[in-house]
Amino acid sequence: TLVAGARASARDEVRHAAVVGALARARGATIPAADVGAPVARTLDAMARENIVEGCVYETWAAMVAWWQADHAGAPDVAAAQRRIARDETRHAALAWSVRDWCLSRDDADGAALSAAMREAVDALAASVEAPAPAALVD
Repeated sequence: TLVAGARASARDEVRHAAVVGALARARGATIPAADVGAPVARTLDAMARENIVEGCVYETWAAMVAWWQADHAGAPDVAAAQRRIARDETRHAALAWSVRDWCLSRDDADGAALSAAMREAVDALAASVEAPAPAALVD
């Protein structure tokens, strides 16, 4: 179930890039090509840490931001796109928390290290959002 969720989330992210790219191009932006490398095998500890940081912290934040953007977008097409993205990001965040639970259920999990990684990521996120968001994010 977790692997299927991860694969679906990856497909969602590709779709998000296409949708946001189309919105940006419609407004005159030039979108650079994405440079996505091949997946790299990681240890369970490395995967668990990445999931805590990128999934539990940043996907949860991305979901909240996407919902805010959907509610505050000035353009109807942006609002509609952000609502769909917000639903997806909320599902991605829930998946990350499920992966976290699975990782912590294993005997070889280092819960203290994962908690420390989460605290560091939350602190870094908090420091990065102290400045007001650019107006371009909401239109």
